[in-house]
Amino acid sequence: MRPHGSGPLPPPLKRIDLARELLKLLLRETPSAAGSDALQVLALARVTTEDPVRRTLDVPVAEAQTLFAWLHGLSFVRSTAAGLISHGLVREAVLVDLRWRDPETNERLLRRLHAHLTERLTRCTGELGVRRRPRLPR
Repeated sequence: MRPHGSGPLPPPLKRIDLARELLKLLLRETPSAAGSDALQVLALARVTTEDPVRRTLDVPVAEAQTLFAWLHGLSFVRSTAAGLISHGLVREAVLVDLRWRDPETNERLLRRLHAHLTERLTRCTGELGVRRRPRLPR
């Protein structure tokens, strides 16, 4: 049972059907392949900026800017200081659809996003580590 008495989760095939219908209603028009990929990056990352879109999709800066602007214009995406965030229900629908429809792309995008975030974290913690390293007496 889910919290708040909302009943059991629907069987997997019903979840997939619900996810696809929700996406059809919200997107009104079918996004380009690149738009669909950007939406998947947003869902996988939870919060995104142009940089994760560019690096995960391996697209030029101008294309990442265009895709980010398209994401920003969607009614179910909100802008925060950290970047763009999609509505939780939409995020779940995108992920359910992607995992069912194209598990290989799901894995590929996850690996690229993970590599990008790991690189960023390493860069940040490496910089902090250099600044915070104590000096040993000579």
